[in-house]
Amino acid sequence: TTISFKDDDLQPGTLLHNSPFYMSGYIRDHEISSMLVGDGSVVNIMPIRTMKKIGIILNELSRSKLLIQCFNQNEQKEVGEIVSSSIFHVIDAKTSYELLMERAWLHQNGVIALTWHQCFKHIHYENEICVVTEREPFNKESYYADAKFYLENE
Repeated sequence: TTISFKDDDLQPGTLLHNSPFYMSGYIRDHEISSMLVGDGSVVNIMPIRTMKKIGIILNELSRSKLLIQCFNQNEQKEVGEIVSSSIFHVIDAKTSYELLMERAWLHQNGVIALTWHQCFKHIHYENEICVVTEREPFNKESYYADAKFYLENE
């Protein structure tokens, strides 16, 4: 089966944009509305506030001595790891996302993401499925650095 993107897949208002690629989902029956799909990321990241939101306690984490280097060259020591169908490295840091999904997550799940189209596609029982990114993954007051990409031109 072939996955293809057409002009019809372009989401409204996405022709000229610099929007981050956010999606929503569920973990342990808790809605996660700002899952950042980072096709350049090599690890899955979960901030400690998300861990608490979904009811995971520190005793459930695997110990780790991993030191994660962030995009700004700062280093962040991880609190621990959560292993599910993916490994998440838990950090105690203020982030604009609730989860950061690594590039390998895309590959493991057969997902083809196109940031320009602001959607991703995958094959499910021989059918092409299109998942559209979140139009407003967080309120505009929360993280202006990211929210500014979603503000209407005034």
